[in-house]
Amino acid sequence: MSPAKLPLGSPPAEPLVQTQKRPQHDSHRRTSLVVVDLLSIWAVALFAIGIRFPRPACGYSAQEGACIETHFGFLLLYSGLVVLFGNTQQLYSRAGLFSARRDAIALTKSTAMAALLLTAFIYLSRNESMSRLVVNMTIVLSFVAMFGWRRWRRRWLRTAPADGVSCHNALIAGSNDAAQMVREHLDEHRELGLAVQGFLSHTRDVPRGRRGWLGTFDDLENVARAYYIDELIICTPERDAVKLLIERARRCGVSVRVVPDLYDGLRGVRRLITSEKFRACVCTRNTSPKPPFLRNA
Repeated sequence: MSPAKLPLGSPPAEPLVQTQKRPQHDSHRRTSLVVVDLLSIWAVALFAIGIRFPRPACGYSAQEGACIETHFGFLLLYSGLVVLFGNTQQLYSRAGLFSARRDAIALTKSTAMAALLLTAFIYLSRNESMSRLVVNMTIVLSFVAMFGWRRWRRRWLRTAPADGVSCHNALIAGSNDAAQMVREHLDEHRELGLAVQGFLSHTRDVPRGRRGWLGTFDDLENVARAYYIDELIICTPERDAVKLLIERARRCGVSVRVVPDLYDGLRGVRRLITSEKFRACVCTRNTSPKPPFLRNA
């Protein structure tokens, strides 16, 4: 028995899925990224200090102990600077991952700026006990460690199950060529953390028999409940339909992501999905009371 369909212009009297505030995993994810970066830097710093100051059989002298404490203090300062500059490069502000090239550029900038400030602090403190070997090893190996675990995480996300934390079930609203291009891009780049379950179409454009078609816009609540949808990606250029889909998605507790630049034609979509702007708009969860699309409409 097929589910009862509702007119496109009228919302249902009672939502099929209870409206409740979904847990916000983005803040926990950002915190975990910061913690892993800090642990990577600290582990590398301990390794560098261990090489420069091997522990003798009789233990460290008072002077050597004070020197090691000084190294720890400056390297703790360096780790904080790396995280702060990494935040300015948006390494922790988005849910999804950047490309490997974008990660390398952002990490290079953050480590370079942190290293310059650390050098300035060492010079101004007139501390001559700091080892260049420890400082240089920490800077280089921490960059390798932070880039390496991000690369490993990207490869792991490509096969990660859609558990709602590391990977989300996504539903595309739209059946045009733009929606198909977005789906192909997300299927190819699973590291973005979105597993597309299918798409919805307008009531007047029903592609029956097409692979992945799950219903019309009126079936959003039923499909979201049946397929445990976490994210709705709207790819239709019709403004009225976009507003209604956003309203219904929020009523059933589904996050909404509106892909911009669809109103410039298919050529704009091709430019969009091959740029970092696509990763930003698709991977940034919209949690504001009113989405930017409605604020500008």
